[in-house]
Amino acid sequence: MLISCVHGRDRRHLRQIGKRDLVAAVRFGTKTPGMPCRRTGATRWKYTFANIVYITDATSTREITSYVLPLSIAPVPLSQSDTLNHLLLKVRLSDDPSLCSSHTVLVVDMSGSMRTSDVDSFKTRADAVYATLALDFIGAQLDQAMLRGTDVVSLIEMRQDATIVFEREPITNHLFNMLLDHSTHSNPYSHGNYINAFRAAQSLFEEDMCNDTCALMLLFLSDGKPSDSIARGSNSSVQSMIDIEIKSMALDFGTRLTVGTIGFAKDEDFSVLNEMAKTATGAGCNGIFLKSDSCAVALSKSISRLTSSLSVTRTRLSSLGHAGFRGQLREVEKESFEKDLDQLSSSGWNVYKRGVQKCCWNPMIGDWDYFDLKEPVAGFAVRKKSFGEGAERIVFQLVDFNKDHHILGKNRWVAKDSRFVHDDESKKMEFHQVFCETQMKAGDLAKAFNVELATRGGCKVFPRIRFLDCFVYVFLDEDDIESGLLVEKMLDQTKYKKWNGNDGSVDGLAHLPETVNLEELFDNLKITHVGGGSSERNSAPRALGSTMRITDRFASAAVNPSSIMARNYADFPQAFSHWTYFHSKRQFLVCDLQGCLDMNVIPPVFEFTDPAIHFSGNSKGGKRKFGRTDRGKYGIADFFKTHKCNDICRVLGLPSDND
Repeated sequence: MLISCVHGRDRRHLRQIGKRDLVAAVRFGTKTPGMPCRRTGATRWKYTFANIVYITDATSTREITSYVLPLSIAPVPLSQSDTLNHLLLKVRLSDDPSLCSSHTVLVVDMSGSMRTSDVDSFKTRADAVYATLALDFIGAQLDQAMLRGTDVVSLIEMRQDATIVFEREPITNHLFNMLLDHSTHSNPYSHGNYINAFRAAQSLFEEDMCNDTCALMLLFLSDGKPSDSIARGSNSSVQSMIDIEIKSMALDFGTRLTVGTIGFAKDEDFSVLNEMAKTATGAGCNGIFLKSDSCAVALSKSISRLTSSLSVTRTRLSSLGHAGFRGQLREVEKESFEKDLDQLSSSGWNVYKRGVQKCCWNPMIGDWDYFDLKEPVAGFAVRKKSFGEGAERIVFQLVDFNKDHHILGKNRWVAKDSRFVHDDESKKMEFHQVFCETQMKAGDLAKAFNVELATRGGCKVFPRIRFLDCFVYVFLDEDDIESGLLVEKMLDQTKYKKWNGNDGSVDGLAHLPETVNLEELFDNLKITHVGGGSSERNSAPRALGSTMRITDRFASAAVNPSSIMARNYADFPQAFSHWTYFHSKRQFLVCDLQGCLDMNVIPPVFEFTDPAIHFSGNSKGGKRKFGRTDRGKYGIADFFKTHKCNDICRVLGLPSDND
């Protein structure tokens, strides 16, 4: 009979080893001599089975102790050129932080409690954390081609003081090996002071202040409450001081910052970590708290979730070309879309009739034209609750009314406003100005496209492409402050559709990340590549002229217009985006085409709104000609990665960008 001593039972409980595992180890495991008892010299046996080591007395019936063998993670074999290329990439990204697409600061609690051995397959909690970060944060992103090649990581170890272990290291297999090597000689000790770690993290993020397209994540991992002490008589608490640090970072970085906190221990108080995530969310960035107990599998899932969140932010910023307003999110309730709005009621509407004027952007003078309302319009009303939102805008229903407060006409409007609180209304008007300028430019290109397609195709029933007219209602709010709302025609929400995005996505075809080799990445970053094939698998924005999935040129092909009409209306938006690039002599590409196809008119009409225009002449880090969604040559390259020429492209004689 197998007897467990008190120490043995405690160790099994701590290390999550079941009694059945111990019995199996004695029956089926490999038996070898163990180290004799240091106190008495008594014989001991060592049984190894299923990654578990079990120590017994000389009779093999009394349990002395047990432990799980540590998981062995092998480093990635690298050549000297691999290492040198990593260093060259780090120098380039450090010299110009604006090139970075993401920066993650890892804060790892290395206080004395992280020596605890209660994680299956690992000697200590610290070992489990470092192995999981290497495998599930670094390795998984490399394996899944989630990276652009310009993603960097910094590491802080939290004890009584905060130690910056490394700073802005590119995510490569070299970094994977660095993390594994560091874990072998870094030992937990002392206390875990949160505030010093936060201040160190904030100093690391300082270089990202001016790079609006860089996604940021603070990944804060601890096995307990903070050890910080506050001087007697102070009105502050540790929690309040931490809140100040988080709010400061949120003010600087807004929605591009994710604060992810992980509690990694069983039956510990993680209220501070939870509050940290709540404070981050309330301050306008993304806060996520996850509890992993003392389980490596749960820790792996937590890190994977935070990695996915970072990837979403990185994709959004790449798509938008900016970070969004740095500040507090507006708190607006939502409601479902109301088709029939016949009456105004003070409970459901904000009503405006003081100082109301209609403003239209005039590109000839580069300023707004102001017009008084024309009878019978006496004012307008906006629903208090929004029915939709995007990354930057909240969308409301809007109606005009007469002097008797009766809703006018059958036409309905939508009002678009910023998702963020603006202290300066002039900034909001700049926000509306960019929208109007971009939509008007796209509208001019659409008119030229319609003419050329009708001329070349010899068919007057080709669908037309139009962009909605837009204007701004300026008005005095309840505090007599002049404000403005962007207004345009209401489209049929049941038929609303996006045909392509500004990140290369196409309706029906997901824009999957591509693996770009290191030579191509270095070409983009103007780094001299060191020879010798690299094992790195990084994904980066492709430069124009690289291989793209575009069909060959069909300028001379004979295409039957009637057969085109019978095939796929979705070809027209894709061909329009392609056409805008070559019609503008490779300066502009209009994309992010969304709206409705009106089949009730002849010819059918695509009514689009809120497009993006990529301008190839944008300088890195400079002002974007068409605002925040203008991704320049990177956006153009992403379009051509997924574009496949169709019959409309062939009618228009459009070449691929390689020609």
